[in-house]
Amino acid sequence: MNDTINHICRLCSSDKTEQLNFAYGERQYCFCSQCHLIFADQASLPDYESERQRYEMHQNHLHDTGYIRFLQQLLVPLANILSSAREGLDYGCGPEPVLAHLIRSQGYKCEIYDPIFFPELQPKDYDFITATECIEHFHFPSVDFDKISKMLRQEGILALMTDTWQSIEKFGTWHYIRDFTHVCFYNILTMSWLAEKYGMSLIYTDSRRVFIFRKTKTPDILVSI
Repeated sequence: MNDTINHICRLCSSDKTEQLNFAYGERQYCFCSQCHLIFADQASLPDYESERQRYEMHQNHLHDTGYIRFLQQLLVPLANILSSAREGLDYGCGPEPVLAHLIRSQGYKCEIYDPIFFPELQPKDYDFITATECIEHFHFPSVDFDKISKMLRQEGILALMTDTWQSIEKFGTWHYIRDFTHVCFYNILTMSWLAEKYGMSLIYTDSRRVFIFRKTKTPDILVSI
C-alpha cells in the first residue's frame, strides 16, 4: 500500500487510511485500518445520470428464477428471524423492488425507498430494514447508515447483503470492482465495526455476503433524515 496520499474514511471518518497500490482504470482506492472499508476515491464517484442509466440496465424481476434464488440467501434466514415484526423497509430497492414483493408475500408490510427511483423516505420507525446489493453503491455510507439506524426500532432487524472483500492482495482481480457504481467494499470486520457503532448484535451471517443484525441499544450519535 501507498501512504503518500491520505483520505478520510467515508464510513468511520478515520484518517487511518492508505491508498492501495492498485488502480482500476483511472479509479484509485483507499483502505481504512479502523473499519476495514475499502472505498473508491471521491473524484471517481459516478454522477446521478450515469448511475440511473446503469441501474436501469438491471434485468432483475419477479419472473427471474435465478435472481429469486439469489435473494433466498437472505430471505430464508430472515424469515426464520422475523416473527412479531409488523412493518419493514427495503432501503435501496432499485427500479424493480423484487425483495419487497417477496417479503409482502410472506405477510409483512414492506415499504420501499431508493434515492433514484423511489426517493420519498418516510420519517418513521420500522421493525426491520433490508439493504440488499446496495450498500456498495453508497457514496457516503456514514450518511446512509445513520439514516437506517435512526429509522430502526429497538430490537429491530437490519439485514444486509453485499459481497465482502477477503484479501487486499486479491482485491485487484475481484469481479466486484468492475461495476463502476460499486464504490464501497466491506469486510467481515467492517460488519463488526457497524455492529459496535450502531448498537447492534450480529445474529446471522454466512460469513461472506449476508449479515443480519438486531438493534440492542441506541447509538451515541445520529443524524436527522
